[in-house]
Amino acid sequence: MAIIDKSIPPYRGNSSVFALDTSRPNPGFDFRPQISIEKTLIKYRSSYRDSWGDHKAYYTEADVQYQQAIDCNGVPIEKLRPQFYQGKSCLFDINIFNKSETPCVTQRNFQYDRGCPCVLLKLNKIYDWEPITYQNAAQLPEQLKALWTSKFSDYILVQRNGENDVDQDFIYEIKYFSQMNTKTIGEFHRNFFPYVNQDGYRSPLVFVYFKRIGTNVLINVECRAYAQNIDHNDNLEYRTGSVHFELIVE
Repeated sequence: MAIIDKSIPPYRGNSSVFALDTSRPNPGFDFRPQISIEKTLIKYRSSYRDSWGDHKAYYTEADVQYQQAIDCNGVPIEKLRPQFYQGKSCLFDINIFNKSETPCVTQRNFQYDRGCPCVLLKLNKIYDWEPITYQNAAQLPEQLKALWTSKFSDYILVQRNGENDVDQDFIYEIKYFSQMNTKTIGEFHRNFFPYVNQDGYRSPLVFVYFKRIGTNVLINVECRAYAQNIDHNDNLEYRTGSVHFELIVE
C-alpha cells in the first residue's frame, strides 16, 4: 500500500490550480488589511479612530506571528534549498519595518490617522515554485529599466500603478518599505522560495506607503510582481501576478 505524504500537494507544477490560466504555475498576490474576503475596498476616515482601528489590529497581529527561522542573509539559494526540504525556512526580520525612519509601524498607527495609509503586500504560497529573477536591465519590462541596479538580480520586484490615468492623478507620492529598502520599488528576496510546507514558514512582506494621495475620492490601485516566470493575467477569476484594491480616505 502506497503511503501518501500529506505535506506534498498531489497537483503541483504545471498541474497546479495556479497554472490553470497559463502554461505554468503563477503566484497570486495578497494585500492587507482586507477586512472582508469579498471586498477589496480600504475605506476609512483619518480623524475617526473607530474607522481604522481594525486595520491597525491586523498589522499588530501579523507582527506577533513572524517568528525566528534560519538567517539566510548572504547564503546562496543552492545551499538553502536542501534545508527547505528538511522543514527549515528563512527568517523574515519584521524589525526592518521598526526603524526610526519607517512610517509603517504600530507606534505611528501605520499612518492611517494622517490620511496616508500603509498597505501590506505578500505573494500567495505555491508549493515548490521558485522565481526566475531578472539578471540585467535588458530583461526588465520597459517601465522598470530606469530603476535597474545589480542588487535586483536576487529579488522579485514590486511596483504599484493606478489602474488608469484618473487614478494615477490622485496618487501624488508613494514609497516602498521592504528588505532592500530602496523606497522606489518593492522587493521579495528569492531566498524565501521555494515554499515546501515548512512549519513556521513566513512569507516576505512589502509595505506600500501612500504618502500623499487625493482624499474623498475612489482610487483604483494595482500592484504587480515582476520576475521572468511571473505572468500577468487581469481576469478577475484567475488574476495572477498582481492584486487590485481600492482606496478611499476621508
